[in-house]
Amino acid sequence: MNLLIHLFIFLGTIHFAIFLIASTLLFVAAGTFLEAWSQSHLFASRWTYHNPLFSALLWGYLINISFSAIRRYPFKKKQLPFLTTHFGLIMILGGVLIKNQFGMQGVLSVTEGETRDSLLLPHTYALLVQNREETSCFPLNHLPPAFKIVEWIPHSEERLEGWIKGEWGMVIGLPPLPVHAYQDPLPLSLRTEEYDIIALKTDRIEEAKQKAYRGRPLLLILQETNGHEHLIAFDKEKKTLPESLYAVDQGFGGYLLKAHFADQELLTPLTFFSYPLPPHAKQEELKPRIKLLIHEKEEIALTYHPRGEGLKWPMLEGHTLVRFQPMEKKIPFKISYPHSEQEGDLLIDGQPISLRVNHVYEKNRYQFSLSHFSVQEGIKRVDLIVNYDPAKYLLTYPGICLLIIGILSFLIRRRYAP
Repeated sequence: MNLLIHLFIFLGTIHFAIFLIASTLLFVAAGTFLEAWSQSHLFASRWTYHNPLFSALLWGYLINISFSAIRRYPFKKKQLPFLTTHFGLIMILGGVLIKNQFGMQGVLSVTEGETRDSLLLPHTYALLVQNREETSCFPLNHLPPAFKIVEWIPHSEERLEGWIKGEWGMVIGLPPLPVHAYQDPLPLSLRTEEYDIIALKTDRIEEAKQKAYRGRPLLLILQETNGHEHLIAFDKEKKTLPESLYAVDQGFGGYLLKAHFADQELLTPLTFFSYPLPPHAKQEELKPRIKLLIHEKEEIALTYHPRGEGLKWPMLEGHTLVRFQPMEKKIPFKISYPHSEQEGDLLIDGQPISLRVNHVYEKNRYQFSLSHFSVQEGIKRVDLIVNYDPAKYLLTYPGICLLIIGILSFLIRRRYAP
């Protein structure tokens, strides 16, 4: 019993407070050093401010301030400024701990004409699994039993393969097309009755365009070193063929690239591969790759898509789609981006709002702010920062007010004390 009493007294003393303050200074110094050394705020925060030991420090402050106030019982009137200040600090710390545990901050991206009700939690890793009945998002440390991670690579790149796959060009209905390196004259890959095809791997795009046409209708397929492809048609005039992506059976049957040439529809299956890269210095820019073993019989390697925009790839004979992305969280609102001339005009549960830079909209303790606006191929897209703090009006803001009142009471009492 005496040991508990001594422990209670120590936890409320100035000595324990000094230990907590010194420990906090060490964490701050370590965070500053690690961020300067790694050039990565994410790396530094994971070892300091997001470290469980730092959360333990916050709990230590809460215990120290609480026990320090309780030790004054029975309370006296002259202790009111002291108690007010300490109670305000307890409320602020309680608000911080509740936000760390139950709050969230994420990014919600919505394109024009779209409605979304979920956001992505940055720098988290999850597997999106979709079947014909439902879509679920699992953190990597809580995957379904049928999914097993057999390989982890810290940094990688994913490359889509369209008309050229490896050393061969692929067009459905035609034999495989040999892919050549750039040479003069350009070698044919295939000649049909209606047209010729040349498939090349080269970065000399403009030179290849100038030397390719030979009087017959020609389809020129070019692939740069970085994997970017060009599909160019030569007939009466030279033109770049528009391509469209077609999801077979909503993606469960895979994906096709489509283009029209010589009154024909050209199709090729869209595939992908990923390859490892040297780890990047900044953790914010890392794109890990995982290799999954599903039902102990099928493997797939997936590269991380930090914006959750990559294609979902079919598995298990087209019964399941998967994508490696950040964790998704549902929010109790439906965010719509109607067709509008203003970039920040949105609908939240059907209610029109207008977000601008430095203008925040708040509803039910959720804050929405405009992060980024872009236009790609005529389609508008906005990125919103969504911040949820369940305790700020109940604890944090009232705690700040009490802290200010307590400090002012101290100053007034000292000034006018007899």
